[in-house]
Amino acid sequence: MATVALEVTLRNDHVARLTVLDMNGMPLRTVPLARADGALRFAFPAEAMYVVLH
Repeated sequence: MATVALEVTLRNDHVARLTVLDMNGMPLRTVPLARADGALRFAFPAEAMYVVLH
C-alpha cells in the first residue's frame, strides 16, 4: 500500500479533533487539531486509511 502526503485545510468552527481509523473502521487514536488564521490545517496521518472529523 502506498503512503500519501496530503495536507488539509478546513474552515469549520465545529471540528475540534480527528480520529484515525484502521482498515476495518475501528478507531486507533484521536488527534487534537489546532486552528490558525481561522482554519484547521493538518497533515493527513500517513498510517490512516480513514479518518473521522468531530
